[in-house]
Amino acid sequence: MKKIVVMCFLLLLTSSICNATAIDPNQSISTYAKSNSNNSSKDKDTQEISVSKRTTGESDNSLNNQIHSEKPRIALVINTDSLTQLHEKTPLALRSLLNKKFPEAQYTLIEDKQFYQSLLTSMEDEKISDMSMVNREIVSSLGKKYGYDYVVLLIYNFGTSDFSSSFWTATYKAVIKLNAKVIDVNLKDYLYRQDISVSGKSADAFGRPSYQSAIHQSMVNTTKQFCDEVKIDLIPNPLKKP
Repeated sequence: MKKIVVMCFLLLLTSSICNATAIDPNQSISTYAKSNSNNSSKDKDTQEISVSKRTTGESDNSLNNQIHSEKPRIALVINTDSLTQLHEKTPLALRSLLNKKFPEAQYTLIEDKQFYQSLLTSMEDEKISDMSMVNREIVSSLGKKYGYDYVVLLIYNFGTSDFSSSFWTATYKAVIKLNAKVIDVNLKDYLYRQDISVSGKSADAFGRPSYQSAIHQSMVNTTKQFCDEVKIDLIPNPLKKP
């Protein structure tokens, strides 16, 4: 009898201890779900921030490309075919002046070989031997074909020359004639058109002046005058169709 009472007592004690230490299963699931929900919310917020930054970056790049595309595109044609004795530094000097006039940050200035070849072909078709005689309709049509806003034609021809000497020095003077044209492709008209003649000279004491140096100086001087006089807007003509 005593054994039965002891066993019942032990069973009651064990049951009491188990009830006191048991974990509520519903509470455990609820806590896990809450933790998982918080983590998912954080992940979602992180993804949204990431997408927002990426979208903003693409928008900024698109804006930069749009700004870059608004730089006027200029086709540059430099013709010196009639001059047989050019100084070796002349081409670089002329391009340096033009690059300074039309800086890369504001303009896209291109000596386009394809455009030049097409211009020569059009001259041949129209039986034009002198590039200075090409009309603006032909130039505008080619400019539109190759995607330019403006075309700059600089055609250099020999003008006059003079030689003088004294006991101390000898001087060679030369005058180069520059036929300068700037055509607005959209308007099919001249933005600038001038014939420029500025002399250049080469002098040497007790020696012989350089014919090439005099021509070089004249070409530089005429180009400087062109750069001083011409003005091309930073943004292409608003009438231009897309």
